[in-house]
Amino acid sequence: MAITSEQERKYERTHITAKRERYLRTDVAQKVRDDPGYAEKVTLIERAISGTQDWILDVGANTCGEAEYLTTRGYKIICSDINEVALEISRERCARFGRPAPRYLACDAQNLTLEDQSVSYVIFNESLHHMPDAPRALAQAARVLKPNGKIFLYEPYRYNPYRRLSEVRDYFRGTVEKSFGVRQLKSLLSGAGLELVSLERHVCTASQWKMAELSPVHAFLRKLYVLVSKRMLWLLGNMTVIAQKPVSAAASTSDEIAVAAKVL
Repeated sequence: MAITSEQERKYERTHITAKRERYLRTDVAQKVRDDPGYAEKVTLIERAISGTQDWILDVGANTCGEAEYLTTRGYKIICSDINEVALEISRERCARFGRPAPRYLACDAQNLTLEDQSVSYVIFNESLHHMPDAPRALAQAARVLKPNGKIFLYEPYRYNPYRRLSEVRDYFRGTVEKSFGVRQLKSLLSGAGLELVSLERHVCTASQWKMAELSPVHAFLRKLYVLVSKRMLWLLGNMTVIAQKPVSAAASTSDEIAVAAKVL
C-alpha cells in the first residue's frame, strides 16, 4: 500500500522535531564555509538559478538551509514544505542569527496554494522523490511557473542498487523514498508540459554535518560509497536536471502576477 501525503507529513514532523535543537544551533552561512559537501550542493543550486531576479519557489525545502543562505545572496525565495515544523525551525534560526528570512508556505507540493504563473524558478532539491504523486507535483510546479521559467531538480537514479534498498527500508519506516530513471524523468517532465534543457550526472561530496551523526563504521562506508559513486556516475550518480516551461498562447503578458496571500 502506498504511503500517503499525511503519513509523509507525520514522519517528517517526528524526524525533524527530534533534531530541532541541532538544526537551530547550525549557522548555515558558517556551514557553507566549513562543510565542502554542503557547499557543493549549494553551488549546484546557485549555478542553476544565477541571474534570477524574480521569485523562486523551493519545493520540499525542509528546514530551508540552502534557501536561507541563498536569500543572503539576494535571491527572492519562497520555501514550501508539507511540514510546518521544519519551516518554523528556519524562521526561528534566521531570527537567532540575525539574517533575512525567505518566505514560507506550508502546503502539500501536490496542491500548491500559489497563483498561476507566480514564480520564475522552481527548485526540487532532493525532494521530488519524496512526493507520493510526482507527476502531480511537477504539474503543480509547471502551473505556478511563468512562461520561460525553469525548474531545477537534483534526484537519485533509479537503477542505483543502494537506492533500491533505501526505498524498501524507508517504506517500512513510513516515509516515501523513490528514485527515477532517465527516460522516466524525461517522461514526467514532458507530461507536465516542460521541456528538458539539460541532464547531467553528479555526486556531491558527503556533508560533514550529516557524517557527524553516523557511527565510525557507517561514516567510513558512506565515504567509500561516495568515492565509488564519483567513479561510476553512469550507475550511481544522481541526476541534475534543468527544464523550462515554454511560452504558450495562453501565457500572461504581465510580469506582476502576485504571489498568493497564503505565503507568510
